[in-house]
Amino acid sequence: MIEDIFIVCKGEKSKLDDKLTDLTNISQNKFGNPVSLMIKYKEELQDLKTRSIFREIKNGEIIFKREGLEW
Repeated sequence: MIEDIFIVCKGEKSKLDDKLTDLTNISQNKFGNPVSLMIKYKEELQDLKTRSIFREIKNGEIIFKREGLEW
């Protein structure tokens, strides 16, 4: 069963488009799964900062499966 990998980052999608291809290729090579990018805007990030998972995201250490994760 293939599960999506979600990567959370700050920024406007239009400014990230050039980087998305490289990010997708790197992630697919490393994990062998399709990658979906979720762009979280300021209001959502403020809420996210109150959660313990934020430190891992901020440090660039978080790659997580869609199923079973609650924000």
